[in-house]
Amino acid sequence: MPQICSVCKSPRRGDIEQAILRNTSLRKIADQFGTSAWAIHRHAKHVARIIAKASESKARAATEATSLLTRVEGLLSECRKIAVAAKRDKAWPAAISALKEVRSCCELLAKLRGELQQPGTQVTVGVNVGQSASEDDGDIEVAVARCVSEATNGFDLTEFKRLQMLLARTESSFPPLLEADSSGRVQAGA
Repeated sequence: MPQICSVCKSPRRGDIEQAILRNTSLRKIADQFGTSAWAIHRHAKHVARIIAKASESKARAATEATSLLTRVEGLLSECRKIAVAAKRDKAWPAAISALKEVRSCCELLAKLRGELQQPGTQVTVGVNVGQSASEDDGDIEVAVARCVSEATNGFDLTEFKRLQMLLARTESSFPPLLEADSSGRVQAGA
């Protein structure tokens, strides 16, 4: 039965691999981590094979993604040609059908490229409030109120409730960005 690599079992494996990637000499790595240069050499060899296999699969996936984009772009081009020909021949049902396919191809391309937001998968709310020395707290509060109004569809209570539930689900994962002090003033969170 083959022996398991001592470096793979080491709790400092990540540090050792970082040293290997920095091209630190095997003897220096061995001295630093209390192992043999030969163990470091064996580990570097089999880790290199693992990295090579991972790189190949990533390259294959990238090629397949590029290939899919290319195929969809080809379909889009063909649909556009059909739509132009149908319009030229005044074959309106065919033109409309071809234009629908153009729309579908554009939508698919946008999704594949990450340019189109999927419904219900992402919410982005940004509030940018700049304060100069001449602005008072009232102006800032009005600016914040405008941003909140835009983000909640005019202070819609169902939108507030939805955002509140979203925050409750993620609150354990992310620390609060803003907190109120004892006087009620909002400050940056810790």
